[in-house]
Amino acid sequence: MGQAAPGFKKHPDHIVYITALPGTYIQSFGDVEIARSTQVLEVTESRHMTRLYFPVQDIDLSCLEEADHMSYCPFKGEARYWTVKGGALSLQDGAWAYDDPYEECVTLKDHICFYAEKDGFSLKKEG
Repeated sequence: MGQAAPGFKKHPDHIVYITALPGTYIQSFGDVEIARSTQVLEVTESRHMTRLYFPVQDIDLSCLEEADHMSYCPFKGEARYWTVKGGALSLQDGAWAYDDPYEECVTLKDHICFYAEKDGFSLKKEG
């Protein structure tokens, strides 16, 4: 069992809902399909926009270049980042993941999220 998230002790009314979505989701950057999955997780969190997390095995990792940037969330844990590349486009810190998330968010392990609202990204759903 992992470590409990300290954020929920300080803010017990904070929510992080993680839901498996039906259908196939396709994430593109520029003119390049960078992810396609039937196992996408939707994360709804207090005071944050809803995010989609793709399983690592469903991502074209050649489109990601590890960045030096790290961040911390008291509810999910420490995140590492990648620069996303698609054709002629590049976005520094355009994707992130929680390698060792807190136990309340352990399902995010082995998933990557993209800054889908940034220029160059497009998301499509099939089915």
